[in-house]
Amino acid sequence: MNVLLTGLLGAGMLLGVTAPFRLDEAGGVGGLRFGEPAGPGVVLTSRFNGVGKRWRTTTLYSRPGDTTRLGGLGAPDAYWFRANRFIGIDKMLSSPGAIQQAYQLLTAQYGPARPDTVPDSWYWLGQRSYILLEKTDKKRGFLFIASLGMLNEQVHETAVRARARRLLGWRPDSLGLPRQYPNR
Repeated sequence: MNVLLTGLLGAGMLLGVTAPFRLDEAGGVGGLRFGEPAGPGVVLTSRFNGVGKRWRTTTLYSRPGDTTRLGGLGAPDAYWFRANRFIGIDKMLSSPGAIQQAYQLLTAQYGPARPDTVPDSWYWLGQRSYILLEKTDKKRGFLFIASLGMLNEQVHETAVRARARRLLGWRPDSLGLPRQYPNR
């Protein structure tokens, strides 16, 4: 459990919960800081670069020999970079037990989750970053630990995006892509 909490302490996620320090102050995962390019000595292997406007600016990487551990859930599956700057990680959770374990650890650290607009999805929102836990089907789910910049990658309007706009003034960025929801 301490390994997940240590990894999540770098995620930037504390709002109103007592912890050793505010997560937003650390702002990163696996030794990478949100909003910055990968530093020297960080080995990244291109994992995915899709087709379409979104993928002109976003690339997913893996880290060979990654020692980052997320509370017994294993290393992140992908490190997301947008405009060559680190914005977050994702981790596929391949069992209902892993989803439940992640939910319990996150709730213990950050308090009750807020339900997202997508069924079986929960989030914890900080000042500059967030955690999103999604159950994608009966057996699998995804964990995202990310900066608010990762909200640009969400295809659908979600509760965490709406709350970040309302409470934090977050707006989709201007990397030359049309806004997903231009009237908001």
